[in-house]
Amino acid sequence: MCKLVLDRGSGADYTSVSNFFIDEYMPQANGEFVKVYLYLLRLVDSNSDSVSDELSTEAIADQFGLLEADVYRALEYWAKHKLLTLAYNDEQKLSGVKVETVVSKQQEMEETQMLAKASGESISVPAPGASGFVIPKKRGYSDKELVEFSTDERVRELNFVTQTYLGRPLTPNDMASLLYMLEGLGLDSDFIIYLMETYMSQGSKSLHSVEEKAIEFVQKGIVTEEDAKAYGKLHTKILQSVYRTFGIDSKVPVKHDVAFVNKWSDDYKFSEEMIVEACNRTMTHTHSSSFEYTDSILSAWLNKGAHTLDDVAQLDEEHKQAKADSSSKADSKTVGGPRHKSHNKRRRQKKILSHKYDFDKVENELLDKNKK
Repeated sequence: MCKLVLDRGSGADYTSVSNFFIDEYMPQANGEFVKVYLYLLRLVDSNSDSVSDELSTEAIADQFGLLEADVYRALEYWAKHKLLTLAYNDEQKLSGVKVETVVSKQQEMEETQMLAKASGESISVPAPGASGFVIPKKRGYSDKELVEFSTDERVRELNFVTQTYLGRPLTPNDMASLLYMLEGLGLDSDFIIYLMETYMSQGSKSLHSVEEKAIEFVQKGIVTEEDAKAYGKLHTKILQSVYRTFGIDSKVPVKHDVAFVNKWSDDYKFSEEMIVEACNRTMTHTHSSSFEYTDSILSAWLNKGAHTLDDVAQLDEEHKQAKADSSSKADSKTVGGPRHKSHNKRRRQKKILSHKYDFDKVENELLDKNKK
């Protein structure tokens, strides 16, 4: 057990949860980590010194029914994200916690870029995903770090599950992938196991595909098994609607098709009814289940700012009017106008019919010519 000295920092006069924390940090954090951080904020606001005197990792664990190791992980997690500063004694044991001011990740990234630009340096800054979470770079781990992590109950469970799926001992690269998802992406071990169960059970014998899927989910703000299942259910429903519209009878989705549906739903942000409408138009114009043609329709709608069926109807009306105007202009440019053109055609027909030929005479003349 570690007794802690809590530095109240500059937030002693009020209790406040930063909007930056709620918008940018909380969505990706483990729920237990959030509890610990909010509890520290509450203690910062307390005017009683007795609370701080009794503060310890064991007391925090008891407060929420956690393991003391979970409290350590929570504190280290927030320290890594620069929301806390941890102090250690001469024996390198945790002895203090300071609550820092929450800074917007986007703002911090922009300031870093400005400083780099001013100094003439070129630095690589991780890009935030759609969720606003900055995806950290994957790093290597020393043998000492791997040994320390091996005592972590979460890591031991992940090791066991991963070895079961791979059917072999883990390599250093495997361990780096697990720790990256756990520590770098801040995912819960249960969610990582869910990803392995979902994607490695489909035949993959590599953690690389699981790691890629984990990054993709984090970028979308999906960090729990419940969210992942809801996301998968929604996309399955849309894909089924697409298949039904195209007349495709497939119980197993094709990767090519899934990629298009993900693009239309996630990147283009189109609803199911918009996607189905584009599929209906594809069948009308091509009489085939062309995902590429549907993509061209949706891309055109996206570029023109059409996101509802009413928007599409407006575009149709504008196109119809533009086509009518174009046709009217073409007719007006015809020499003599359309009525004169029709009159000339009837005159030519009349002239042709006015000629009368004696076909018997012509035939006899040709026969006589051939005999000679």
